[in-house]
Amino acid sequence: MGKISNLDGWAKMKAWGNVRAGSEYAGVSPQTFRPFLKDGLEHVVLPSGTILVHRDAIDEYLRRFIVKGNKAEQIANEVIKDF
Repeated sequence: MGKISNLDGWAKMKAWGNVRAGSEYAGVSPQTFRPFLKDGLEHVVLPSGTILVHRDAIDEYLRRFIVKGNKAEQIANEVIKDF
């Protein structure tokens, strides 16, 4: 059911969301999501201190970590080799 929850978060997130909504959209916990902000995920901080992130910024940030065909196979082979 966890995946359904992530899909629900994705479907419910408006263009801008807080850290919890952003983490649900990305499919990670808020504790995993917060370091993304320090790592360059674009966000805004309102005068109240609320952090908001745009869906497009999350997509752009996560695209930095796409693993393409041969790279994925290379990583898998290295892991298997260690066993």
